[in-house]
Parts: sequence; structure tokens; C-alpha cells
Amino acid sequence: MKSNLFTVIFAIVMGVVCSLVLTAVAEWITPRREANEKAERYRNVLEIFNIAVAEGAANQEIIKTFEEKVTIVGDDPANPDYYLYGRLIAIPAQGPGLWGPIEGLIGLARDGTTITAVSFYKQEETPGLGGEIAGKDFTDRFVNKKLFDTRGQPALKLVRPGRAKGDYEVDAISGATMTSDKVQALITAAAEKFKSKEAE
Repeated sequence: MKSNLFTVIFAIVMGVVCSLVLTAVAEWITPRREANEKAERYRNVLEIFNIAVAEGAANQEIIKTFEEKVTIVGDDPANPDYYLYGRLIAIPAQGPGLWGPIEGLIGLARDGTTITAVSFYKQEETPGLGGEIAGKDFTDRFVNKKLFDTRGQPALKLVRPGRAKGDYEVDAISGATMTSDKVQALITAAAEKFKSKEAE
């Protein structure tokens, strides 16, 4: 009987101790994890604007550079409407992919429609197929294309590989139709959101 009671008490004490240790570790790690996530988000924005950051720069340096040069537009800094660097614009683009969320940025020139850069920095698409959306070969296809038509409506379209022509068409990825459709949807949604916020 005493042995059973000791076992129960020991288990309870160990459970409480482990819980306290895990809570303390989580409290210690959380600010560092949040700082890493913030610095990574800011680094992606700086890259879209072609603002140099030293290789291996510390989080504080990345955040400082961002805060000195970039303006966040919107009520929630963690989920902004868009970013400004002078008169250049970066629009967040996010949505579901085939296997997980896709997150990226669309850089726009001073005219508010000509694309200067595109980045898909978070994606879980199939390597060698849909995963190619993160590659330079794909993202460079967007440069100098137009996100909006002359009436200000979202107009950029991904088309079958090898068929893109004019200012409003980009070659999709061969063999990755479903991922290309997801990318099309998130670009259109980002463009529509930007126009609605810009009009406010």
C-alpha cells in the first residue's frame, strides 16, 4: 500500500516538475523564435526591394535596416496590407498550395502595376515540379509584366508553358498545373486586396 502511494506521489511530483520546466523553456524560447520569424519576414521584404543585407547578418541588424528604410501600410504589422520603399511597393501574397500554404511577395514599380520582382519564400510543393515556383527561373518570368490592366483590374495570367505573350501573361510550370492554378489564385487575391486597400 505504501509502495503504491509513493509511486502515485512520485508520478505527480515528476509531472508537476516536468510541466514547470517545459513552461520555463517555452517562455525562454518564444521571444527568440518570434525575433527569428520577424527577421526572416523582414529579410524577404528587403530582398524584394533589392536592399542589401550582409550575409549572416544578425536579426537586430536586419530589423534595424528594415525599420530605417521600409514603411508598413496597414493596422497589423505582422500581416500588413503592403510595404513601401520610397514609391516602390511590395504586396504580400499568400494562399493554399497543393500540399501546404504558399507565401510570397510581389514587388511593383512606381507606376503601381509593373512587376519588379516576385518571391515565393514559403512553399511545400512537389520538388522538381510545383516546388519550382521558388526558383529564379520561374520568378524571373514575372519581371516587367503588368499586374493590372489599364482600368486597374487584376490582369496577370499564368498560361500553358511556352505560350506567354504580351504584358499580362506568364508561362506556368510544365507538369505542375495544380500548383500553377494555386499560384494564379493567390496572385489574383493579392492584387484584389491591394486595390481595395489602396482605394480606402
